[in-house]
Amino acid sequence: MAKWYDGAEEAAFKPVAGGYVFQPPSLFWPFARSRGYLVNEAQKAELADCLRRQRRQIFLLLVVYVLIVMALMVTAGLSGFAVRIPSVEFIVIVTVTALAVFPIVILPHVYLMRGIRPLLAGLPRTDERITGGDQLRSLAAAISGKLLLLGGIGGGMTIIGNIVSIVDVIAEDRGGSRLYWPIFGLVFGALLTSYFAYLAILKANLKRRAN
Repeated sequence: MAKWYDGAEEAAFKPVAGGYVFQPPSLFWPFARSRGYLVNEAQKAELADCLRRQRRQIFLLLVVYVLIVMALMVTAGLSGFAVRIPSVEFIVIVTVTALAVFPIVILPHVYLMRGIRPLLAGLPRTDERITGGDQLRSLAAAISGKLLLLGGIGGGMTIIGNIVSIVDVIAEDRGGSRLYWPIFGLVFGALLTSYFAYLAILKANLKRRAN
């Protein structure tokens, strides 16, 4: 039985005559893309199952990562460290926080490639490519409305929460370093909301064309 979060793996497949093009995820996307393979329906199902497992691993790691970051932010706020933090130290903290995402992406990718290598052995190669636009259309068509709604609400709440923080800081006339975190959070929330809004619009357009 499909879960409400399933569907994203469809972005790695493109229907062609006689089957599908499968393009393994690349760590260097969008600068480099893996070569494509021609697969049939049964092979697609096996590969899609591997991709779903990878996404669940990434999701669990991201949950742990977000909880740790939130705990550190709350601790910093309660201790008053966020008020005293200099600009240079803030930049260092943001950089280290961003770099910590790389293991979350790399480790599940290594596990995925080890799992699909036997499945790809002997499969015919193809020069057919799955473009970024193809991937977004496949993802929009397959992603559930629940996930789109959840992502949009999460992004909207992030925007609202950080706007409130910015207003409070300005009202207290205590700008400077106290504005760094809410501005950073506001930009992140705006990007997250824009991404899910674009997918929702694309999904609606695809449904309209299909009718």
